[in-house]
Amino acid sequence: MQGICTRRFRGKTLGIRGFHPEKLAIHHQVAGGIRHDILLSSSQTDTFIIMGIEIERKFLVDPDGTWNQAERHLHCHQGYISSLAPCSMRVRLLGGRGYLTMKSKRDGIQREEFEYEIPAEDASHMLEHFCDAGLIEKTRYYTRHEGMLWEVDVFEGANKGLILAEIELESTDQEIILPEWVLEEVSGDPRYFNAMLANHPYSTWLG
Repeated sequence: MQGICTRRFRGKTLGIRGFHPEKLAIHHQVAGGIRHDILLSSSQTDTFIIMGIEIERKFLVDPDGTWNQAERHLHCHQGYISSLAPCSMRVRLLGGRGYLTMKSKRDGIQREEFEYEIPAEDASHMLEHFCDAGLIEKTRYYTRHEGMLWEVDVFEGANKGLILAEIELESTDQEIILPEWVLEEVSGDPRYFNAMLANHPYSTWLG
C-alpha cells in the first residue's frame, strides 16, 4: 500500500509521497541538545520525498540582551552552491554535523524547504570546493521565551557585528510574545537573508 500523508516535524509541515505506512517508523535523535525527527523505512528500496514548509520570522537583536545567557550554543559554518531563484542550495556544518538544504523563493515569511543530513566530511568537502561567494560563520544560541524556542545567530568574519534572532512558527498568523532583547523585525528585508549575506556581507554596508 502506498499513499500520501502530512505531518508536523520540527515545526514544519511535511508531505510524504509514495510511502508504505506499515514500514514507516519515526525515530527521535538529539544532537547538541536539539531534537531531530528522522523518518526510517524497513525497506532499503523505499524512497521518501519530504517537503517541509518553513515559516520563520527574523529580528535584529540587542547585543547586551539576556539571550547570551543561553545554555546551548553551536558553531555554524555554511555556504551556498546555488543562491539564485527559484531555489537556494545550502551546505552547513552545525555542531560538527553536516546538512544539505534546498529552499524555495520566499512567499511572505514562508517557503518550501528540503533538508538532509549528510556526513560531516562530505559537507566539509562541499564547503571547500563547491560553494560560490563567501562562506558564513556564526555561533547559534538556543534560548526559550514564553515556551518558544528562539535561535540567535552571532555572525563572525565579514558579517561580524550582526546579530539576528529567528523563530519558526506553526502558521503565518501565529501570535508570539517578543523578548525584551528583540529589536526591529527584518523578516522581509532580503539583505538579512543568509544567502544574501554570503554575497553582500554586513561589513560592506558600513563603508
